[in-house]
Amino acid sequence: MMCHLLTAIPVPELGIVAFKPGINQLHHFSGRMIVMSAPDELSDAKAGRIAEQAVLNLVIDANPPASLMKIQKLKRWGNQKYLQWVKSRPCCLCQKPADDAHHLIGYGYGGIGVKAHDLFSIPLCRGHHSELHHDPKAWEVKYGSQLALLFGFLDESLGLGALS
Repeated sequence: MMCHLLTAIPVPELGIVAFKPGINQLHHFSGRMIVMSAPDELSDAKAGRIAEQAVLNLVIDANPPASLMKIQKLKRWGNQKYLQWVKSRPCCLCQKPADDAHHLIGYGYGGIGVKAHDLFSIPLCRGHHSELHHDPKAWEVKYGSQLALLFGFLDESLGLGALS
């Protein structure tokens, strides 16, 4: 028995395709549905990888030299290639093109002259990004926690192979 992650439901009257989760995948979707314009032809064939190479390969050092220092100074991790990946994704909130890679603020990150690691960034359109910086607390009440959006985006990035 083949189990599909998503099942396509064409709606020709509206020119769209709705996707519903497969029976064994319901716990991953919690009531969400994807709707998109109908392509000329639907196929059950796998689409394949989005990219041939990962945007970022993480290297794990179990014993980094900086951890052996008596007074440890953290270095900010920056990666322009990863930021380009973040900007290439749609806004986490409205799915419009993301103009900005928003670096997490609050939660011990951000401040005058301090920016969170590039890994701790999410794609936001210019409007949502400006709104967030105008009033972060009100923004989180309205749209939810930056941390939840960050974990969701990191999960997506790992799942799509942008991080490996």
